[in-house]
Amino acid sequence: MRKDGKLDGAMPFLKFVNLMQDERGKILIGLTEAGLTFAKLENPVIDHYDFEKSFGEREIEFYLEHISRDVKGESSSIKWLLTKVVNGITEREAMNNEVKMEFGQIWNASDKVINTQRSGLMGRMYELGLVNKEKTGIRVKFSITPKGEFYLKNN
Repeated sequence: MRKDGKLDGAMPFLKFVNLMQDERGKILIGLTEAGLTFAKLENPVIDHYDFEKSFGEREIEFYLEHISRDVKGESSSIKWLLTKVVNGITEREAMNNEVKMEFGQIWNASDKVINTQRSGLMGRMYELGLVNKEKTGIRVKFSITPKGEFYLKNN
């Protein structure tokens, strides 16, 4: 919680937690209904010490349904970038250029901020199974998966 009372970070943004200040000024954190539901889902790493995937299929389904319904900014960002990949924007620099053209002035963002935002979003999309990546040396090329195509068409 910032000094102005606004919430920052992924968990509040995704509506998985809420924070409030009590009468003594102490900041309290609690799970939302969505956060509690997500926390109860089986996770390969936590529940089975399986480090091959970060999320189980049910977690992915829940996350994608949740953001489509309740976190429009995340859902819109995923759909925007999936559309770019479908249209042949498949490498980091080209994606950064697209983000910069569309959002750079609005955000008043530096190239580093744009790269960080794109990188975080692509990382989430990869972990959710929406995109694949093919690495050749230091170059990475992304492609949309069938799950990504389904998400793009149905949300």
